[in-house]
Amino acid sequence: MQTDSGKDSARLHLATVTEIKKRQKPIVQLFIGHYTSVGRLLSGLALIGMALIRMETVAQEAPTSNSIPPPARVVAVNVIARDSHDQPVSDLHVDDFRVTDQGKQQRIIFFHHNDDAVQLAPVGPHEYSNRSGAAAPHALGILFDLMNADLSYRGFGAQEIARAVGRLKTSSEVYLYLLQNNGTLYPVHPVSGREDVEKVANADWSQRVQPLLEAAIRQVSGVKNNEEQVPTVRVEAAYRALTTLATDMAPVPGQKDILWISQGVPQVIRLTSGQMYDLGSRLQRLATALNRSGVSVNTVDQGNAVETDSKLTMENLASLTGGKSYPTRSVEVAVPEILGSSAGSYLIEYAAPPVDGKFHKIHLNCARKGVRIQFPEGYSTAADVPALPEFRDAVISSSLDSAAIGIWASVSTKAPGVPHLEIRVDSRDLMPQSQGDGFVVSLNIIFVVSTAQGEQASRSAVNVQLTRAQIEKPSKDDISISQDLPGGISKVKVVVIDSGSNAIGSLTIPIE
Repeated sequence: MQTDSGKDSARLHLATVTEIKKRQKPIVQLFIGHYTSVGRLLSGLALIGMALIRMETVAQEAPTSNSIPPPARVVAVNVIARDSHDQPVSDLHVDDFRVTDQGKQQRIIFFHHNDDAVQLAPVGPHEYSNRSGAAAPHALGILFDLMNADLSYRGFGAQEIARAVGRLKTSSEVYLYLLQNNGTLYPVHPVSGREDVEKVANADWSQRVQPLLEAAIRQVSGVKNNEEQVPTVRVEAAYRALTTLATDMAPVPGQKDILWISQGVPQVIRLTSGQMYDLGSRLQRLATALNRSGVSVNTVDQGNAVETDSKLTMENLASLTGGKSYPTRSVEVAVPEILGSSAGSYLIEYAAPPVDGKFHKIHLNCARKGVRIQFPEGYSTAADVPALPEFRDAVISSSLDSAAIGIWASVSTKAPGVPHLEIRVDSRDLMPQSQGDGFVVSLNIIFVVSTAQGEQASRSAVNVQLTRAQIEKPSKDDISISQDLPGGISKVKVVVIDSGSNAIGSLTIPIE
């Protein structure tokens, strides 16, 4: 990635590699110990051949979270940087940030600018890349909350949404749901697979959003029953809806945000006994689960959150997930601002402190004057944090590709009926760790192969040896694989996971 942030990432690898070795040694030994040392990963390595042979033993099995070793214990912090005019700031460096966890300064071990609008190499016939040079994908799920709002706010809220979505240049990655009185989601424009998304994009649903939304509201409108007005029921229903929407969005690659348009739910409720009960820890666990799924929650107050004692919940949920809390009547500001934040999006990682079952407060400072940053302000280490699909699992099962790690591939034919595959992995997106006189990157490579009999999946774990020269000047050509494939394959999905940073990239390659 030939940008200032990419060069800075390379400098970070050198500047911190000694500290990484000191601080990360238990983690490195723990996970590298599970891998087979195969030396340098060069052209001609029979990695894919081994994987395809092993596929015979796991045919028809989709990869699961148990098919790869647990990720390295790092805390990943997604940061959004904006200037005083709310425009994204895209040229920050690692030296601009300081991070503390429970008041203790942390050593940043990985820094990455999340804008994936990069083309690795010219893509010609029979060449494929998960970075086409187009804008980085950014999914936005709009949740219009009818359960926790007065009827008087529905009409104006619907008009705001229709105007905001109708002005978008592209709406293929914008989704719209209603939260009904019974606590369930009603899809107006749901998350879909790639084919369905392209169909809807061509139909330009954003120009029909107002009649679609009005028809949906008429369909779900009704009087709330007594049970649906109980505070504890409303709280759990709202959190369940956010969890469901985050789960639906998990397979979508790139940055993901939810915009919750609501009057909110209370954080402190009065029990039937008269006692006050604080649901703050429940909110913290929800936010931690959402963060693990790579989803930030932004909120818009429909206009009555203060009176219903719910404003604190909306503000806290946004701050804990790295989102933003907007005031009333600001949907038309929030939608384009959220979608435009990708250029100012960064990933910062540091070694996770010991698990203690507590809530850990995170604080980030940016040394650049005039820059305002959003980031998740904490995470829970409690054992009962809800289990949502993690991004790595979602990418493996998704029909869409993730560009967090750049992958380039070409397909040729060396002999009749024998496809030849060459893959290159961009080392600029990986986190090398010191080992002896050189450096190593621990990778899990998953192959999902489609044949007439269905999908077959396999995993190979390798240590990639890199020289100091490669660390100082990382390139898309540092890591390459070349292999002939057996016949009868129609499609190969390659998933590359960096076990050091937990970054993940994927590329689907059609085999003609």
